[in-house]
Amino acid sequence: MDDNRKFPRRSVLRGAVLLATAALAVRVIPTKEALAQAKASKEAM
Repeated sequence: MDDNRKFPRRSVLRGAVLLATAALAVRVIPTKEALAQAKASKEAM
């Protein structure tokens, strides 16, 4: 019965990598925007 609920290790690993990548992207993207804004404000001065 429990065999139907088991996931292959690759599927679990792929899901974990996807989740980690998404979490990292959410943190990196705003940082790049903030750096761009800071650079633009310095150039405006």
